Amino acid sequence: MPDLTNIVREKYYNNQLLEVADFDREQSFHIQHRLLQTRLMYTPGLLQGITVEARTAGISLTPGIALDASGQQILLVNSLQLDGKTITASQGQFTLDLSAQNYLNNSFYLFLQFNEVDVPNTSNQLISSPTLSLQSQQANGSGIVLGKVTLGSAQDKVSLDSSMRVQARLRSEMMPSISASQIISGTLSSDRLPELSAGLITKGVFSLEQIPDIPAGKLQKSLSLSCEKMTLENQDTATLQWQSQGIDQLDIEYVSGLKLVTLSSKDQSIALTGSHEVEPYENTTITLKGSKEGKTVVTEQLYLNVIPTAGQFIKQLIDQGVSQGQQITQCANRFKLSTLSAENVTQLGEAVKFAGYEFENALSALKTFYQSIGDSWSDTSDTKIIQNLYGIKPEASLEEFLQQQFNQQITLPVAITKAKQQFDLNLNQTTDQEKLAQALKKVGYIDWQVLQAVMSASNQASQWSSYVPIATSLSLFTPDSVAQYIQNLNQSTLIANSGQMSLIDFQKLVYQKIFLQVAQQFAPNIKEYWVYCMAIALKKQGVSQVVTGYCLTEYFKLKGWSYGFNYSLILISAYKN
Repeated sequence: MPDLTNIVREKYYNNQLLEVADFDREQSFHIQHRLLQTRLMYTPGLLQGITVEARTAGISLTPGIALDASGQQILLVNSLQLDGKTITASQGQFTLDLSAQNYLNNSFYLFLQFNEVDVPNTSNQLISSPTLSLQSQQANGSGIVLGKVTLGSAQDKVSLDSSMRVQARLRSEMMPSISASQIISGTLSSDRLPELSAGLITKGVFSLEQIPDIPAGKLQKSLSLSCEKMTLENQDTATLQWQSQGIDQLDIEYVSGLKLVTLSSKDQSIALTGSHEVEPYENTTITLKGSKEGKTVVTEQLYLNVIPTAGQFIKQLIDQGVSQGQQITQCANRFKLSTLSAENVTQLGEAVKFAGYEFENALSALKTFYQSIGDSWSDTSDTKIIQNLYGIKPEASLEEFLQQQFNQQITLPVAITKAKQQFDLNLNQTTDQEKLAQALKKVGYIDWQVLQAVMSASNQASQWSSYVPIATSLSLFTPDSVAQYIQNLNQSTLIANSGQMSLIDFQKLVYQKIFLQVAQQFAPNIKEYWVYCMAIALKKQGVSQVVTGYCLTEYFKLKGWSYGFNYSLILISAYKN
């Protein structure tokens, strides 16, 4: 039993003031009745004409008419739309040039959809002008597939595959009872036959004499598909229900966004008889295919009409590649949210959140939109609405905010960027650097990683002396602490007697007696900073730049590291200051 929805009819009375909405409702009443009757009586497909012929780097189409899955008549007469342009028929056909670079050396499905445009030189009349699109995969939407074209170079003739063209047919349940003896001449056209299930016939071929008169009540469909709600609104979920017999595999296909969703009993994602919930945010066609021994023997389709919410509408625009600014503008205009108010900000905020916007992106987009139309966005009340929608507490401390990021396993650079924006931190100032570093360490981020990430987020990443205050606040080593450790080694006599031995011997002794012990005590988690600390500390103890350079290069060799030019610059800088 298909989903039946009441259709509103306009009721008139004397002295009634009629508005556009009243006339639209009158039109809608007749249109909806026609659509309902058509889709219940006929399967979607071609009714007449709309033939496709291959040409060099292009195709030609003839006028005609087709029915889509919603029961809409697609009337192709004078014009069609392709890539945003109007193509007009000439001498009884449409000629389409497909020599553009994005078409060549590709295969596309020709997909014709219902569309209307304004009658030229009028402001209140519409005329049919279907939209033709070339898609990389066969769509299951509210349109008709005309064929598949494969294009080579601009000089090659297009290759055309018309095997997927389907004729519109009277549904089998609409066929009257008829005796075979009444067909006395002619041959039935296969594309005009209604869909008949043969899933229970597993072998053999009937001769004409073997086919008895079968009452309609004895015939059973091998596959049936139903849904309680065929029209969805307010983000409704549709429950598909199906029954099958005489088949060994069942597949469901439908388009969700730009993705083709496929479920199959083969991988046990669905059963041969059962149900499945879908939550589409745009009109879609559900296709069930029943197979036996690897061959499709029966197909059922069901069309779901979605009345989109604001969030679903924005998701549709995202799929269509519409820019972010236009997404907000079109949604606000369609759902009458253009006036700045708490209610409208809430609805538009919920819409962008549903569509997948991150908090910062949502806040920026809505603020920009309302300011662009002359409204004054409040950074307190209006921003707070968006913060509440995303579960962000503006009164949270820096540490509480970072704890949320840590619990959500947000990476350290991203957490720092968010904190910088949320709390207006100036990471070129030592006080803000120390404040952020302390908070990051408290919530669980590793101290050395905190030091490196905080400094990388500032403009002082290569100014190693600027690392010292942050390292001190994190209880990490500094040049002073390294120098103190060297002093505690009691090797001052060795350094003082440097003039009594050769440079080579002195270098070796400093490396063995001092440097290796210091390196073992202070791990080089950030090599550049470590080199800076070692150089400053050894300089303070009276060790020359040459000896310090020797120790560093020897240690890098020991560890298998590359002693690059940048480390030499750090050493020179340390001894220069």
